Amino acid sequence: MKGATPVSTQTPSAHSRRATVGPTLALALVLATALPPGAVIADTGPTLRSISPDVVSATATSVTLDIFGDGLTPFPSVLWRGATYGATEIESGTHVEVTLPSSALQITGAFEVVQVAVVVGVATSDGGFTQTANSLPVTILGSGVTAGATRTVFDGQTATLATSLVSAQFHHVGAGSASVTLLDYAVPPNPILPPNPIRAFAFADIRVAGASSEDSLIGTFVPPNPIVPPNPIVPPNPIVPPNPIRLAYWTGAAWARVIGGDGAIPVFGFDSATTSASSASVTFDRSSTPQITALTGTIFAFVPAFAFDGFAQPIDNGAVNIARAGRAIPVKFRVLDLGGNPVVDLTASSVTVTSLRVACNGLDGDEAPIEAYASGGSGLQNLGDGFYQWNWASDKAWAGTCRRLQIGLGDQEPDGTAIQHLASFQFTR
Repeated sequence: MKGATPVSTQTPSAHSRRATVGPTLALALVLATALPPGAVIADTGPTLRSISPDVVSATATSVTLDIFGDGLTPFPSVLWRGATYGATEIESGTHVEVTLPSSALQITGAFEVVQVAVVVGVATSDGGFTQTANSLPVTILGSGVTAGATRTVFDGQTATLATSLVSAQFHHVGAGSASVTLLDYAVPPNPILPPNPIRAFAFADIRVAGASSEDSLIGTFVPPNPIVPPNPIVPPNPIVPPNPIRLAYWTGAAWARVIGGDGAIPVFGFDSATTSASSASVTFDRSSTPQITALTGTIFAFVPAFAFDGFAQPIDNGAVNIARAGRAIPVKFRVLDLGGNPVVDLTASSVTVTSLRVACNGLDGDEAPIEAYASGGSGLQNLGDGFYQWNWASDKAWAGTCRRLQIGLGDQEPDGTAIQHLASFQFTR
């Protein structure tokens, strides 16, 4: 039989009754409340090995689950979200099948993880029946989720799972069980995402339940390719090459930069000819940002960016530039998009030019005399093909001092910190 109607409790072949339990968004569902009257969960007994599919859609009209294990006869019933459904024996003891209606798949959030078990008609000493010794997860995806995966592990085990945007290798050291869920979002869930500094082109989610501070998870984030920058392509969001993508996460109140347990910021490789990016891996543990125990529903954003191509001559990027105080220094630079195309519509309102006095003995690099000075007015000049110039007017009073030039293009790190492009100067008379 493939009927989706919960079975009754009047005969051994139909031994369960449907419990009235509402849907829950918890990652672990307590299934004992759905057992027949007097049922006992045995210390040992039938076991489950796998369920196919283990990810289903909340919008499906029905779904058929193939459940594999040992000792799954006679008279199997499947425990699903607090109710029991009669199953068909496909292969005696090792394979049963159950069809669930659309009403059993409805959820109120982005997803729900259901822990599935099976009750078989093996009488216990007090007249009850035997439930499988373990349960396995099935993830129900809401309409805003394009892919998902869930695994449950026990002390000392490692789970490997993946979606299109992220894969994970989760090692559980703590006692008891833990589960990890990965989700790809078609559209970002709440909170409503601010337009700046986040202009993400993809969102993923990592959720770990039951993690301890000794656990670790290696998350590999895979950008969808080719990468299309925000449209229209306007500042902010330039960054310094070679990292054209920044990975941010939502803290619950703001966006922040992702930093691995080794202190490394994830770096995505990029091929401007194909506008394709390679993956980047992050180790989440007790010292990462966010920490392994904080992955209780963490939205990650892939943030595309522009590339700042460095300062052009007469400024030397890696040296201490020697300039005459009181002269205007031509600050030239180029801005590209992800495809290596010039950004031609940078506006003066998005550019800031400031400088700070610094100790000369604190500057690193060889001395590089400025050979050319600017004439004409200050302000942003569009030279075409992504090249720009700002005539920086120095002060005669700066003679004998050192300063650090700061150019801002309106871009920010995921935590809102302004990005500054820097050059060092020593002024003479």
